[in-house]
Amino acid sequence: MTNIIALLHTSAAYQAAAAQLMIGQANFVAKQLNLPDVIPTTTNQLKFCDVNSPALGVNGDVGTSNYVFNFEQGQLNSIRKVDWLQKIRPPTRDLPSLAERPTLMDTNGAHKLATQWLAKLSIDVARLELKLPGHVYQIPTRRTGVDGSNLPGVSNIVTTPLFLVTWGDKPPPFDLVNPIRMKILGTTKELLELDIRDTSFFQHPPLQVTNAVELLGPLPSSREFMEKIFGGKIPYEIVAAPERVEIGLLKQPSYENPGHKLRKGPALLKTTDAKLISTIFTNLGSYEWGVMKLCDPDFGVKLKLIRNDSVVEFLLCFDCDILEVTYNGTTKSENFDPAHKQLVSLVQKIFPNDTELKKLTKKEKQSSPFE
Repeated sequence: MTNIIALLHTSAAYQAAAAQLMIGQANFVAKQLNLPDVIPTTTNQLKFCDVNSPALGVNGDVGTSNYVFNFEQGQLNSIRKVDWLQKIRPPTRDLPSLAERPTLMDTNGAHKLATQWLAKLSIDVARLELKLPGHVYQIPTRRTGVDGSNLPGVSNIVTTPLFLVTWGDKPPPFDLVNPIRMKILGTTKELLELDIRDTSFFQHPPLQVTNAVELLGPLPSSREFMEKIFGGKIPYEIVAAPERVEIGLLKQPSYENPGHKLRKGPALLKTTDAKLISTIFTNLGSYEWGVMKLCDPDFGVKLKLIRNDSVVEFLLCFDCDILEVTYNGTTKSENFDPAHKQLVSLVQKIFPNDTELKKLTKKEKQSSPFE
């Protein structure tokens, strides 16, 4: 479990230092690419500022309401112009409307501009073009009728002033995972998107917090680490030793039934079952750390751990094994894949006749990337 803490441990001091490095690099990149935006130097002025675990180097997001810059392993990973259809000048509502505007470049011009920009970012363009096939694609769209529906027939397909310039095995529009990919607006020769998934083409070293060890400080204990997940010492103590634990099954949310209303329960857990819940939720091994799931949880179980009239609430989704923990109005989410089997068994034991619970499978413990 120490490996998990070492990989995920961070501190406010480290995050501040890493954020400043990303802000400085983002402003350098914006200047090189002629982006009409300046990233504020203080994090509280940023629209986006997220510094991730230092396990894989400087990584996270910084940005304004116009552009977001993502960094991974200390190198620029992507740039996105936020809501670009509304932010370009003049703004437009959709691609068919954009197709009515003239372009200031063709595919050759888009390729030339893209390589110039990459060179300014210290990308080895010569090696890139030697190693990977390049593709340039002018994005088409289809004219629509007055009611907004697509008109039939190939003759209604028109080109837009949007260009994809990409290097990799997949030609556009199937190039989303190519090592380097760029989207350019031809009406203003403006960058809209940039993805650099292969950092080996950079000719400069990655960003690095040189005093990271000092800023991170000593590793926290398992308890201190879990306190951050639950929201502090008080909620941890509630979870570790509740006076009582209530459990209920949730209704499916709908327009008529918003929120997390119960369809069964709440039931008061026996002392042995309450202790098991505390053991599961305070154990680092119950969680699948460092995994991002593209799921929209459908919570089916609600648990309330109560002590001195203070409550820590857990919502569980057994489809994707995501839980939400809420204390004093603050909510965080984690993955509980390794504890799936234990929790399913416990809930089925408490509500043995529930039809929906009987459908749940007791998956074996999933392997963790940190084990």
